[in-house]
Amino acid sequence: MGRWQERWGLADREVRSLLFVLFSLLLGTFLWTVFRGVSPTFTLPQQPLPPQEQAVSPEPWPLDLNEATYRDLIEVPGIGPVLATRILQLREKLGRFQKLEDLLQVKGIGPKRLKQLSFYLTVTTEQPGETER
Repeated sequence: MGRWQERWGLADREVRSLLFVLFSLLLGTFLWTVFRGVSPTFTLPQQPLPPQEQAVSPEPWPLDLNEATYRDLIEVPGIGPVLATRILQLREKLGRFQKLEDLLQVKGIGPKRLKQLSFYLTVTTEQPGETER
């Protein structure tokens, strides 16, 4: 009788099977971390991280459609890269948006989506630099 069988009641074949499974799991974990780009070792930072100096800015809502950039638009919930491009193309065609409902001309924006976007978007009709006299 081997020591494995005496202590845990396992035959030599069962011990070899368990060691094979354990080795396979360890090898798989190692390969997973290497191919995923995650280091298998973890090191603590040498110095504490500096405190965040900038105050967290409030959400930029509502966003003016006549001033918004592509990057601004894709950050709006419900607007992805395709809709942002279509909105900017319509703004270029119209010159400026006169009202939020002008967005209904954009393919992919219907009354339901317009209602969802109305929290995040607004339209100012006067151009920057214009003042009333």
